Amino acid sequence: MTGAALEFRATLRERDWELAVDLAAGETVAVLGPNGAGKSTLLAVLAGLLRPDTGHATLAGRELFAVGGPGRDQWSPPHRRGISLLAQEALLFPHRSVLDNVAYGPLVAGASRGEARDIARRRLAEVEVSELEGRRPAELSGGQAQRVALARALAPDPALLLLDEPMAALDATVAPHLRRMLRDQLHGRTTVLVTHEVLDAYTLADRVIVLDAGRIVEQGPTAEVLERPRTAFTADLAGLELLTGVRTERGLRLPDGAEVEVDSSAEADPIPVGVAVACAFRPSRVEVREADGSGSPSAPGALRATITDLEPRGDVVRVRSAVITADVAVQQLAAAGWSTGDVVDFVVDPRAAVLYPC
Repeated sequence: MTGAALEFRATLRERDWELAVDLAAGETVAVLGPNGAGKSTLLAVLAGLLRPDTGHATLAGRELFAVGGPGRDQWSPPHRRGISLLAQEALLFPHRSVLDNVAYGPLVAGASRGEARDIARRRLAEVEVSELEGRRPAELSGGQAQRVALARALAPDPALLLLDEPMAALDATVAPHLRRMLRDQLHGRTTVLVTHEVLDAYTLADRVIVLDAGRIVEQGPTAEVLERPRTAFTADLAGLELLTGVRTERGLRLPDGAEVEVDSSAEADPIPVGVAVACAFRPSRVEVREADGSGSPSAPGALRATITDLEPRGDVVRVRSAVITADVAVQQLAAAGWSTGDVVDFVVDPRAAVLYPC
């Protein structure tokens, strides 16, 4: 079974958490959000490790749970859900060989020992670690252990695969290889991926859901959500700056009355003046200029603001204010002598800003 549709509704009053999530068969959805947003809660309820106060869920037409309503008290235990969970840590059985770790799921599902081992060998080959089948987990590197854990998660051919930041504990040199393997293995498989990495979402997910405080605040196709964010968290995750205001003839007007110029000549569907809009752009496309003593910005579309923080980032320094952020070359910053508390003008490149209704 490589894919099955999921319908999920659940609430937990104590955590002020309420979600409704649907997945098409074979779809991979990335779940993003700040710490405490409720991402792990979603995985725990799906996996059967946490019981909600109310809700229901079906997977491939089979009921996983129905609780909290009149006459509704159905709860499938984790091992009967057809769901596999791959966590940040491999969590392999230390007393079993690699082969027997991977064979465990099919064995529990009713396969004979020989059948389970045959399945395990196929899965180990798929993640390119066949030569490790006789080793114990203590003899594996972190990357090897996580590939074995992936093989173990896939061995029962789950109807739904849950991935909880599977590359978070891996060395930066190992993660790209596992990401490539996941991309191959997730094709056509219904999957929920919790991650903090925008690269994981772009590489692996068909769709993105953004959570905050136990609610969905953004969702949609991956590129659309990450390139046209509607929340500060999503914008920051995607490496973008986000401003919101009202459409003007020149661009957008911010709540404080300042105006940002945007080149809208490439807009397929022009946005009418007066419509609430968001504007996204990269900090590298923002210029910082010396503020003159006139009390008003040095150029049309410039935003005058106070520097609140200077963050070194290699050969650039991220200059932050309460309104906007810019990446400035170290040499320029040194020559200008800017520091926190200084008032400067930020100018967004009109050609680099994307304007869209919010």
